[in-house]
Amino acid sequence: MSVASSEDQDALGGSNSHYTSAHCSGQVDLGKTFARNCETAEKWRFAYTAGSEIPLGSTAYGGQVENWQTCLDLCSETEACQQVVFSNGHCWGMSQRSSQDQDGIGGNNTNWISAHCYGEMCPELPMGDRFVDLGPWRLAAWDDEHLSIANRVGRKAIVFRQDGAILHSRSDLLAFERSVSAPYHVLFGFQFIQIGQFRIGAVNDTCFSISHSNGNTIQAFWSGGGNFVGPLRDQGTDAWDRPQSAAEGIAFGDRFLQFGKFRLAVLDTSEESPLVLSHSAGVSNQYWRSDGTSHASSDSSQDWSSVMALPGAHWECQGLDELTFGACSNFGGFGDRFIELGKWRLAAIDETHFSISHQDGQTPQIFRADGVMISGRTDYSAWHRPKGFPSGITFGSAFIQIGNFRLGDGDGRTTGPATGVVYGDRFLQIGQWRLGALNDDTFVVEHSTGHTVQTYYSWNEMKSGGLSGYHGILYTLRYSEFHCGPIQSIFGSCVGITMGKSWIQLGDWRIGDFEGTFGIAHKDGRTVRYFASDGSAFQGPTSYFNTWALEAKDEKHSEVTLGDRFIQMGPWWRLGADDHTLSLTHAGGNTAMKWSSSGIATAGPGLASELSLWTRGATAGGVGFGDRFMQVGKFRIGDVDGKHLAVSYEGTVAELFRNDAWIASGPRNDLTTFGRPLEECSLF
Repeated sequence: MSVASSEDQDALGGSNSHYTSAHCSGQVDLGKTFARNCETAEKWRFAYTAGSEIPLGSTAYGGQVENWQTCLDLCSETEACQQVVFSNGHCWGMSQRSSQDQDGIGGNNTNWISAHCYGEMCPELPMGDRFVDLGPWRLAAWDDEHLSIANRVGRKAIVFRQDGAILHSRSDLLAFERSVSAPYHVLFGFQFIQIGQFRIGAVNDTCFSISHSNGNTIQAFWSGGGNFVGPLRDQGTDAWDRPQSAAEGIAFGDRFLQFGKFRLAVLDTSEESPLVLSHSAGVSNQYWRSDGTSHASSDSSQDWSSVMALPGAHWECQGLDELTFGACSNFGGFGDRFIELGKWRLAAIDETHFSISHQDGQTPQIFRADGVMISGRTDYSAWHRPKGFPSGITFGSAFIQIGNFRLGDGDGRTTGPATGVVYGDRFLQIGQWRLGALNDDTFVVEHSTGHTVQTYYSWNEMKSGGLSGYHGILYTLRYSEFHCGPIQSIFGSCVGITMGKSWIQLGDWRIGDFEGTFGIAHKDGRTVRYFASDGSAFQGPTSYFNTWALEAKDEKHSEVTLGDRFIQMGPWWRLGADDHTLSLTHAGGNTAMKWSSSGIATAGPGLASELSLWTRGATAGGVGFGDRFMQVGKFRIGDVDGKHLAVSYEGTVAELFRNDAWIASGPRNDLTTFGRPLEECSLF
């Protein structure tokens, strides 16, 4: 079943004879992984090389096995095995390959089959419910207040408490009863691992710490070998200044995890080997013994340098993210002003209505622009729209904009890169909020604290708060797939850019035609500058000619076209470039604005006509897009920071617009979008 329940079907929990049940969390099976492949040769008996015989696991050389597949698997799982031969239930593993047939009849040697195996074994990193294993050591969050580091043989823990205390040689607060399984509440970010409410990682190149989400650094270690025992409330010594993300800046290998320049490693292969923290500069900071005690590395005559020589995972092995969270799932789908999660769609129906609807025709919730919410309808659904390009959808800091509606964590956010917006199997996470399809019939909205605040059902019912009985189940069962790339790459659209019938949105600015007048407008509602068909230019602020009153959506007859170093918006206006000039020209022949490569902006009327722009071919070329900017020839128009729009040439700003209608002429070299790369993305 895809949904967990704490109730007994027959109300006989604990006494329901003949029944056994289990709850499973996570999503992947963490068995061994191998970067090895084997090439099989039927009717071949690859020749034996003297001295190459090896056992395969517990199977002796030439030992009896069930079948050929078992024999092949044994060789694949044994790193030293390069050749394996099988006949009549017997399996011979060898450490050297031969391309010769033992009997000289390769290809016709009946009852024999052989294989050559290549590649290296991949290191294991077992995980489970709030723990990570490094060899015989387990790093585990016992609860939200205690993190233990313990050796499974010594069974004595060093415990880091949320208030800054460190306890030694504890035989309680161990987590060895938890079985290896899909990880639960094990997360990553830049140079840290989060286990429960604790973060372990490199703060920077010179500081490594163990810290709690309450702001306490329990212990900090420095690259020179010193350490500080907390509690220390210094943001410069914890890794809570950065978001959860892919496991960037973290490497792993045989018995170690490396965070930036710090390495946490098991010294040797013995079961009671100490756990050591070392720095790439060659200094070891601390080691923990199996008896549950901590020691400064300088207190021992032991040579700790060997831990920095431990080999990393082979390049063919799974990365840490994939090893932890599995392969990328089928996130969902999208199209014109909708996102599909399982059998549910979030959609802007028109300028004033947004809905959550089910594939079967039910719409449990409609949100209206005037603040009214309507429940239990069978209309206002977007299931008639085909999947395709995500028209009318853009992102920003912890929000998604769909049509004229924004789903976001907080206010005052600017359009741009989708920071704080991640995804996973049939869900979206926006800031600390997660919304998605729990199953085919249930859609939930949850907070990271574990509260389910709203539940929608396919039978057109809705429950608020905890009335559904679900408590943060999406957070429990599924992981954000940071390793599968940013959500913008899944959608294929340009960062911070969307469009309407005759205008383009660049971050928090829109430029384009409004009923014959060309306007440059900010989302705050002000048109900062506008241009008339006779070439006249006017400065705002004004609320007229503002395309923010229009909906971003797919237009079957779009009036935005791309050509040879020009963008046409509406039937009347083209923005085009030659080697040294960017011009805004009306189809009637009047040029309303020119920006030069030297950083000079000149407004009409009276400018020389640029009718040649209207004779250029419609084959797109010399037009590109990137993070909140469009590039025409060598000129860029883009949203700098949510408040400023810049027109620039290779870094020289010719004109700068501010959201309060202030306009500054160039040349100037600040507040430009040059430096941001062009992207391979689509506008429509």
